[in-house]
Amino acid sequence: MALAESDVDSTKAVVHGVISDDNAKMVVHHLEASYKSICRLNAVRERIVLNVTSPEDISKNKNFVVDVFVVDQVKKCSEFEDWKGTSHFDPEYIAGLEHFGQDDIP
Repeated sequence: MALAESDVDSTKAVVHGVISDDNAKMVVHHLEASYKSICRLNAVRERIVLNVTSPEDISKNKNFVVDVFVVDQVKKCSEFEDWKGTSHFDPEYIAGLEHFGQDDIP
């Protein structure tokens, strides 16, 4: 798990996790063996289009499509401090969390 604070724009730390490939395979095996599926992230979703003007040439614009997901905070960031840098977790624990993936983007 990680607390990712942006060095670029000072975005506050957000708890997120990335597990190893081997751990992910263990989670899939656990889900298949127990006939379960992962819990998808429950979030308010909105797609917005930002029209951005080039700072070098104000006659040039570009549209950026941004998918916004708003989720409720359910744990304190301090609860995950001991997990920093860890990439392997109990498959049953990981399977019980809410997950967000590429399939969640419309």
